[in-house]
Amino acid sequence: MSELRIDPVWGTRVVLSTKRSSRPTDFPTQPVAAASQIRAPNPNCPFCEGNESQTMPEVLAYREPGSPTDGPGWQIRVFPNRYPAVMEENDGPSYGRHEVLIVAPWHVRSFAELDHETTTATLRAVCQRLRDLKANPKTRYVLPFFNVGPDAGASLQHLHGQIVSLARVPGTIGRACQALAAHQKRRGGSLWNEWLDHEATEQTRIVRRGRGHLVLCPPASRTPYETWIIADHPQPFLEETPEDHLHDLARSLDQVVRGIDHALNRPSYNLVIHTAPVIRSRRGAALIAAFRWHLQIVPRSTRIAGFELGCGWFINTTAPEEAARNLRELVVHFESQST
Repeated sequence: MSELRIDPVWGTRVVLSTKRSSRPTDFPTQPVAAASQIRAPNPNCPFCEGNESQTMPEVLAYREPGSPTDGPGWQIRVFPNRYPAVMEENDGPSYGRHEVLIVAPWHVRSFAELDHETTTATLRAVCQRLRDLKANPKTRYVLPFFNVGPDAGASLQHLHGQIVSLARVPGTIGRACQALAAHQKRRGGSLWNEWLDHEATEQTRIVRRGRGHLVLCPPASRTPYETWIIADHPQPFLEETPEDHLHDLARSLDQVVRGIDHALNRPSYNLVIHTAPVIRSRRGAALIAAFRWHLQIVPRSTRIAGFELGCGWFINTTAPEEAARNLRELVVHFESQST
């Protein structure tokens, strides 16, 4: 059997077809790179400690006291992208700023390899750059994301994120905000509240309840084990997350990625962070009032092909209910190990 599901916020169409996972293939599979157990810099990696001269000058760094700017002694570094998609020198819709955020001074490949302190520092740096970039009067939207692994679009192994500020709100974000605002006006209530209340009642897709957030596999998951971490209360802006909530958000991120690694044999994945657009008018404030920050973790164990390109629908071969059940068991196991 197959089932068409529609995402309640983004409107994405997904065909859930578990039988597709049994298709034969004669293509050789690529071996999955083992997780690194060595917490040491790689002399050939431009993102590792000691190779700071190979990057642009840093705009933010969390450093040991007294360590030199653009030198060793850092935990997190952020600097302009040498190959930007948008540029501050441009005018109009192509105006923007494109930055790179380097996670950890040693040669780490995934969030699954990080300690809790480093993951927390990474989220803290993302929030700081969100605040700084949104202070620019030309900025309308800021998108942080991490492409982890070759199938997710990464060109270098060392775990790093990108933060792109834009002079316009992207169409998908604008349409989501408009849909949320229209639902609020039409029904007198929040679409997020209705959806998450329904998930809390069903329980089948919830993975973990954290401080200020909820972890779940959305009903219209685009890929096997797609997982969202969503504010569990009306909060449009990730950068306004309290420090104690940020610590637990890092714990959820660590555990989800470790769980996905176990379930899918360390796949490539995209981590996309959605926070509300910049408020520039009273109408804009009304549009984003119903928005909630959320992180989308999208494993790349399947590929977009002709069906997806032809009709804009995704095919998912693993029910999100099954994925959530497996992740719940793994998260409980990880939490028992840490106590």
